[in-house]
This record gives sequence, structure tokens and C-alpha cells, in this order.
Amino acid sequence: MSLYQYSPLETPEDIRLVTVLPGKADDAIEIEIERTALVAPPEKISHSRVSLGEIRKSLPPDWWAFETTGGRMLYRNDVINVSSWSHPDSEYDCPVLDPIPSRRVDPAPPEYEALSYTWGPPVGRGDEIVDGLPAKVTRLVVKGISLSSRPSDTEYLDIGQNLFEALKHLRYADRPRIIWIDALCINQDDVSERSQQVVRMRDVYTLASRVVAWLGPDFPGCRLALSILDYLGGQVEVTRDNHIITSPDAGINSTGDSIPIFPPAEDGWNAILYLLSHTWFGRLWVLQEIQLASDASILQCGDNEASWARFCGAVRHLSRQLNIVPANVLGKVYAVTQICCPTRDMIFEDILHSHHTRRCQDARDKIYGMASLAPPAVARSLRVDYSQTPGEVYRQAFLAHAQRTRRLDLFKFCGQRVGTPAPCSPSWVPDWSRDAEPGYLFAKFAAGNSAARFAYSDPGTLEVSGCLCATIREVQGLHFVSFADFARYLCSLDLDGMQTSLYPTGETLLDAYLHTFTMGKTDEREPWVEYPPLATFREEMLRLREATDQGLEHRLTAYYEREIISGLKLRGRCGFATDEGYVGVCSVDLQPGDEVFVILGCEVPVIVRPDTRGRYQMIGECFVHGLMDGEALLGRLELPYVMRAFVDPDGFPMNRALCCTLDSKVIVVEDPRLQDVPLPAGWEAVEFRRTREDPRNCTRYQNTVTGEVINSDPRLTPEALIERGVDIRTITLV
Repeated sequence: MSLYQYSPLETPEDIRLVTVLPGKADDAIEIEIERTALVAPPEKISHSRVSLGEIRKSLPPDWWAFETTGGRMLYRNDVINVSSWSHPDSEYDCPVLDPIPSRRVDPAPPEYEALSYTWGPPVGRGDEIVDGLPAKVTRLVVKGISLSSRPSDTEYLDIGQNLFEALKHLRYADRPRIIWIDALCINQDDVSERSQQVVRMRDVYTLASRVVAWLGPDFPGCRLALSILDYLGGQVEVTRDNHIITSPDAGINSTGDSIPIFPPAEDGWNAILYLLSHTWFGRLWVLQEIQLASDASILQCGDNEASWARFCGAVRHLSRQLNIVPANVLGKVYAVTQICCPTRDMIFEDILHSHHTRRCQDARDKIYGMASLAPPAVARSLRVDYSQTPGEVYRQAFLAHAQRTRRLDLFKFCGQRVGTPAPCSPSWVPDWSRDAEPGYLFAKFAAGNSAARFAYSDPGTLEVSGCLCATIREVQGLHFVSFADFARYLCSLDLDGMQTSLYPTGETLLDAYLHTFTMGKTDEREPWVEYPPLATFREEMLRLREATDQGLEHRLTAYYEREIISGLKLRGRCGFATDEGYVGVCSVDLQPGDEVFVILGCEVPVIVRPDTRGRYQMIGECFVHGLMDGEALLGRLELPYVMRAFVDPDGFPMNRALCCTLDSKVIVVEDPRLQDVPLPAGWEAVEFRRTREDPRNCTRYQNTVTGEVINSDPRLTPEALIERGVDIRTITLV
């Protein structure tokens, strides 16, 4: 037999599909590869869908409405502990509550499944066929293909061990099975074809009847782990705004097995731990493969199957059971939770943050492997070209995102992380190939609703506009392994003196430190997450002064250990103080003389380093209490107004900073600091419904003369700010 030779794809709509021919367990695996057209039908958009906000207004007292990740309306009454799929007011008359438009539109020929799996190490082409069977189980027999211009013949393809095992279990004994498999359906040796087919991934996985996520051969406890998770996932519903609610269908077990006892015994936890440790959960390409999948998609391990939707519900539920899940299992649960969270409501920067540390063989795939999950307008601007270097791909992605959104929020991924090699040049281009996880800050408002003012020029310089806020005077490494280490450090700082010293915001220095080390994760800032109030944190710190080391450990709570050390990743960060009296933290290597800037169109402050030629190196994002809510551009927000992180009031599941009254009962549409600033002539605010195409901090204004619509406040342009006395300057990043 000869090595299989791919025939070129003839049109941009063409893909290949594999037909796995029927056979018994010990038979050689035989396949056919055929070319076919895959044309995505137009998505059916319903105009009768009632907004979540409107439904909530119609509810009787004590009821609340949610939208599940599957698009269904769910009604909940915590007072009587009831969940329902039906509106609690039987006489409520409204248009049909259509689910989220289906990503699979029937009919969508051809009918096929799509396989998601890990490639494993590459294999060579030296294995021999013995009596028609592969000697090292890495070779497929490719039968003659009628669509090929070549004479019908029998050829072979070499594949990895993991794919071979998958095909052995996926092959039917009595009928063929049509599957899209990337290693076989794309000519991996043709760079041009790879670039073209990567663009088709959204269609390939969206239009598949289902995706089969192959985890590998069976293992002891596999069936137990899947049955526990499948049952648990059937008891809850996860909402688009990240609530987990008892399902109206609770008690139904889709597998038909007896309902497992929960929490499980030790063998059950061990089986779950082993399952969640599979490499599939950490690979990059599988993310888009399963995120684009239909609701019928499954996990398969050996011959055991489980619903992917139920699995996700179970994992996300377990991630909140701190007092039930063993610590070693909880760590794996946290790691797997990310892939279980739908990306269809996420802006591109949040997708990159959540998943950029996933493993892949090609550094360019850190962008290309997530392009299909990006908002459509951003995805269209990400040109897939495997002839480019990783640095060129990252620069193109950064600039494309900036041009599309008019924001520079991807600066949050830039800079040299503590203890890591220097990033590639230029410094303002994120190096997504590095494993170091950025200290990501979200729901911040440092630049308000301003648009970025930037200009790119070769070779690799970027001019940006912003405000110099502070100069770093002192830097200290934060080497906290546990919360006890953090508490000891804080107690060594003269807490009594810090209670009488004032911070630039008018607060005590102690409160400023606590705001800084929690990075705003308190009840006052994010009331919907159930973080402790700042006062509780302060009281606990003051009490800890008197505790022995043993007593200190005994007093720790799950929140502080999880959020301050693990969730916020204080370990390895730097703390700093500035000449102006500010304190902050960052995850980059700093030195005295570095400068803190608020860049227009970037939601967090950044640290830059001036060079001898008057240019700047981007060092990275930072948290500086007193600069996170637009103070540099607009001044301090005075009581009774405060900035808090909310999910969008209309139900769009994005956390963002919104201005509200102190009791959180009234969200203020316009920032009070701008109420006395008139709009430029010809501009007026317009209403809009937020989508994932929009940056996190945005508004909408229209020019009544030209008709131009912008996603920023025209009172926050460099010219308008300078006219009001704000020191806006343009700097050159290299």
C-alpha cells in the first residue's frame, strides 16, 4: 500500500468527511475520505423574544426569572423553594419565549458527527502492516474514493495512538459512521489548506449533529465518576448570569442507573479526580470544539458516555461546594470549570484570559485556536495565516481588536511577569505563548467610557494618549504561600498607625491596603458574589494581631485562602508605593522610576518605563486604589454615589462597573461627574442593547448631523479632557 495522497479542496465551502466503515473489534480500521460542501444556512433570528428585564417586571412578589445557559426561561421562588419552567402567573400573556437562536439550523446537510480529542505525540510513518493489521496500531486503511481523480486504490494514513483508540470504540459493528476528524479531514502538510480550514471550524463544529469528546480508554471508576456527575448535573440549572439553581427536573437521572449517593464515598471522589485529570480538559483546540457543540454532545471514555451539558452543570456546582468537595478534587474542579462556562456571552479579552494558558503545539494557535469563539466582527478581522510568526499573529490580533472595539484593554496581557523571561518585542504586544497567567483585573473603570486614541507605525511603535498619574518610589515582592503569610505581613505594618494615616482618597491607609490586596473584591464592590464587607476584613486583621501562629491558622476562612491567595494570585506579585502616596499591586517586575498611566480606552491603569530617548516600554497592568474608577480623568466620585460591579441590568451576563447610589437601589445612567459637562454640539446619547461585540465599558452616542455612531463618550476625547484641564499626553510605546 502507498501513503494516502490528498486531493485539493476545490471551493472555499469544501470540507472532507471520514466514513468509518463497520467492523469487529479485532478488524483493521478502514475509512473512506470524501469531499463535500458545507454551507452554513442563515441563522433564524426571532423578533418575538421578550427580554429578561421585561419578564422580571411581570413577576409576582418573591419570584425571580433567569435564563439558563441552554436558553430556557427559569423561574425561582426561594421563599417557598420552588423552581419552574412556567411563568408563575398563569394569566400572564406574552409573546412566545423563544430559546436562544439555534446554532444548528435544519436541514443542514451533510449529516455528521465531529470528534474532539487530544492528538498526543506525533507518530512516524515507519510502522508495518502485518497480515492486514497494524503492528503498532497507528495505521489506517483508506479505501478507494469515488470523488478522487486517482484510480480507486487502497492506501494508508498514519495516526496517533489516541485517535486509533477512539476509532476502535467509535466504529459501529453493523453500519458506517460519518465523522469529521481534524487530523484526517485536513491535509496537515498543506499550510495554505490549514489556514483556510481553521476559518471553517466554527461551521464544522456548529453544524455537526453532535460532538463526541473522546477522553480515552476506560479506567477503573470511569462509569462511577460519569454517573455521579451526570446525576448531579441533572439536579441543577446554570444561568447565563452565573447562578446555580435547583432544576425543575431534579431527581431525573438520564442514564437510568440508580441514583448515586451524594456526596460520594472516597472511591467516588477518587474516580472524579482521575476523570478530571485527563489531558483533554487542558488542551486549547478542544475548547472551541466543545463550546460550539450542540446540546446533544457527549463525553465518552471507553464505552461509557455522559451528557456534556449535565457534566458542565455538575462541575460548576461542585466548584462552589467548598465544605463538601475534598481539597485535592476541588483544585481539579476549578481547573475544569473554565471549559464548562459558555463563551458565547464573553467578550474576546475574557475568552483569552480564561483560556490562553491551554496547551497547544503551535504558538500561533493561542489566537487561531480561539478565533471561532470570538465575537463575529472580531473573528472576521483575525486573518488566519500560518506563514506568519507567532509575534506577527499576536500583533495582528492586538491591532485588529483595538481597531474593532476602539479600546486598548488587551494591554492587560502585556509585560514581563515576575520571574519569567522577557517578552518578545515590541513590549505592547501580548506574548500569549508564555504560560505565566496574567493577574487579570475586570469590571474596572479607570478610563471611564473613553475611546482609545492610538496610531501604529512600523517598526513596531504604538502612540497612545493618556494621563500620567504616579511615579513608583518603592517596590516589594509579595511572597505569600498562604493567607497566614499575608496576615503576618499585614500585621507587621503598624496597623494602629495605618488607622490614623490618610490615603489620597481621604480613607485610612489601612483601608487602602485592604482594598488593594483584595483588588476590590469586597461586598461593597461586588455585592452579588457574597464577598465579606471591608469592615469584616478590617476587624479580622486587627484581631489577628493577638493570635499565635497556631491561632492564626485556625482563624482562616475559605474565602480569604481561596480569594486572596489563590483567586487573586498574590503569590509572586509585587507591591509598590508611589511618590504621590498611592499603593498598588501588579504581577510584573517593577523598578523605582516606573510610571503609572491611565491610557484612554483601557479599563485598568498600566505601568510603563521611560527610556533615554523619551519612549516607553509597556510593563503591565496594575491595581491602584484611587485610580480604578475614572478618578484620573473625572475626579473622585462623591457620596452618595459609588462604583460597583454589576451584571448588566437588562440581563446580558457581563460584569462591569456601574455608578449607583450607596444603597445600590438606583443605577445611574450618566456618571454624576459628567452631569454638568455639556455634550459637544451635534452629539446625543442613544439607547442600545449591549452585545458581546461591545467593549466592557461603553456607551452609545450619535452625531445628529453626520449620523456617526460611536461607542464612547465624546466628552472624554483627548481634546475635550485637555480643555477641562486634564493633563493628557501622547507617549510612544516600543
